[in-house]
Amino acid sequence: MRIALFGGTFNPVHNGHLENARFVADEFELDQVFFIPSRMPVHKNIHDDPGPSERALMVGKAVSLDHRFHLSTIELDRETPSYMVYTVREFRKQFPHADLFFILGVDSLNTLFSWREFEELLISLHFIVMKRPNEQISSEIVKQIPQLSVSKNSLIDISSTDIRHKIKAKKNCRELLPADVLSYIIEKGFYSH
Repeated sequence: MRIALFGGTFNPVHNGHLENARFVADEFELDQVFFIPSRMPVHKNIHDDPGPSERALMVGKAVSLDHRFHLSTIELDRETPSYMVYTVREFRKQFPHADLFFILGVDSLNTLFSWREFEELLISLHFIVMKRPNEQISSEIVKQIPQLSVSKNSLIDISSTDIRHKIKAKKNCRELLPADVLSYIIEKGFYSH
């Protein structure tokens, strides 16, 4: 079985996340992709955060659109900061015979060597890097990662930050978010102040 972990703040989860995850799942013949919202990310602050459980609930709505996609609350159930190495250990226990992949963007790849116990991640995961607009992959980092593939994903110029700004400015986001997620955001008044 080929299982991929896709971590992030997902604040909010949007069509760019979903389209790229679908593309990567097809491209690498993945059986399952686990979307893993972080509770307390270590490398970035969460702005206008509606809270980890609300972000997870929105991810749950979004992933229901593809049978390969699943929400994992593994990092929300942990009281400590969201260190990926702990998450990978849990998945290894749960799926001891699976090939484990980790989907990440270029921005995250370029910080990989500052992650806790990154050496363990290098030997236990196959990394799939999604290209992003205006981001370059560091060739120095690529040389040091034994199992790395660069996806041929399209460059989708959607960001959670832009979506939050658009919602605050009362601009139309229908094309950027799954309908259920947008309805929930409007119903709850997230990102509007």
